[in-house]
Amino acid sequence: MTTTEPAPPRSKRAPHAAATVVLLRDGEGKPEVFLLRRAGGAGFMANATVFPGGKVDAQDHELGPALSVEHTASIGHALDSDIIGVLGNFGAAVRELCEEAGVVLARTDTGAIVAPEVAAAVAAAVTGERDGHRVPAAAFRRALHSHGLVADMSAVAPFAWWVTPHAEPVRFNTLFFCAVLPAGQSAAVDGVEGTEGQWVTAQAAIAIHNAGGRQMLPPPTLHTLLRIAALAGDAAAVCAALAARSVGPMLMPHFVAEGADGPHGKDGPFIAMPDDPAHPDALADDADRRHRFVLRGDRFVHFAHAARLGPLEL
Repeated sequence: MTTTEPAPPRSKRAPHAAATVVLLRDGEGKPEVFLLRRAGGAGFMANATVFPGGKVDAQDHELGPALSVEHTASIGHALDSDIIGVLGNFGAAVRELCEEAGVVLARTDTGAIVAPEVAAAVAAAVTGERDGHRVPAAAFRRALHSHGLVADMSAVAPFAWWVTPHAEPVRFNTLFFCAVLPAGQSAAVDGVEGTEGQWVTAQAAIAIHNAGGRQMLPPPTLHTLLRIAALAGDAAAVCAALAARSVGPMLMPHFVAEGADGPHGKDGPFIAMPDDPAHPDALADDADRRHRFVLRGDRFVHFAHAARLGPLEL
């Protein structure tokens, strides 16, 4: 039997809208992703290794030309959000990538891609306008406009939707995007929210995490890296494969205090994904499907019962 904790009180506070960006580049044989280690004093996921990202600013939807209705309607339907809300997610993805990784996804008024030296100047200007731990959308927009640029929201592609469980004191409603590093640009952490940054293959990052190394991956990051590790092709192909699927359904993990005996011993405590029978939202036909993250020491490791799971169903 699997025993779950008594249902905690549901948070009365709505989750913050947020965006996370999986930045990819071509590596030696396999694509690499950019990961950063969050500062020890961070209010959320301190010391964890994650992708760049953060909360949506009220003006993020104004950063670039509006995307087409066809481009946003299905996403808005999945997230139960209007077009302004969806554009805010896109804008936040572009802004946070500049803020936390120094990468500028922008175009000139004529549609030309930003030159690397101009991108570096924009990133420096954004750093100069930092307000504590955040760069407001207005500051990012000023930095872009001073160089005749607008944010290129079409350069990020959404592929997943994660929501923090109700029991958590701080919650996020996060749209995950992927993007390819523009030619000539490089990525570097801001030194404020992120203290270390590195390019690494998904396979290597997972291996370091599982071996108890310095890269400690939260379940959403580990889940995403597992999806990437199952894909073939260069950075552009991997990003396209991720984005080919709908952003839904919502992924809200469920904490289970005690698990049943599994092939590696006791499987609890663990975090169940929606296709796990231990998850309250699991469907009846999920009985032979399972994705969970079992606590081993100081970190969660992935366990899958894959009777009917394909590589992109992670």
